[in-house]
Amino acid sequence: MRETSKIVPELPTLADLDWSALECRLDDEGFAVTAPLLSPGQCAGVVDMVDDDARFRNTVIMARHAYGEGSYRYFADPLPPLVQRLRESLYPPLTAIANRWAQRLGERCFPEDLDGLLGECAALGQHKPTPLVLRYGPGATTACTRTSTATSPSRSSCSSCSVGLTRTSPAGRACSSSSDRANSRDRWWPARAKARR
Repeated sequence: MRETSKIVPELPTLADLDWSALECRLDDEGFAVTAPLLSPGQCAGVVDMVDDDARFRNTVIMARHAYGEGSYRYFADPLPPLVQRLRESLYPPLTAIANRWAQRLGERCFPEDLDGLLGECAALGQHKPTPLVLRYGPGATTACTRTSTATSPSRSSCSSCSVGLTRTSPAGRACSSSSDRANSRDRWWPARAKARR
């Protein structure tokens, strides 16, 4: 059953995020990991949504595209209040970081607020929501980020429960393995190299 409540979910852990430290970690390591952003109950609520087909506009079976094992599902509009709140709350600080990188690289900056980004997307023909939820089985992997899971069978991972901020390479591949980071840090993250020159 679809959630119809307009109650804004509480996300107290967002106020505790040290964005300066996260940005330093991104610059130095190419990734940063936060503490869990959602309570166990909120994560369970997202996991419980996964089998409600009415909540989703598309499902991608990763094996069909050689992305790995498992699936991901794109939420349909209207987004669940918790997903919308995460999106609205995380966009401004993440955009500030992304825009500092863009300035270092001489690239175009993102709009400062989510509505601005959604407006730009709509002007280019993208009207569908892009938040998604992942479903993995035990030992599943995703080829695009080389992540692996050890979750229980037939359970879903709530990708918002522990948000990992990962900078993506120019080729669009997220760098997540330690050997990738060690071997290609300055090539993939020229902002770091330029900032230190």
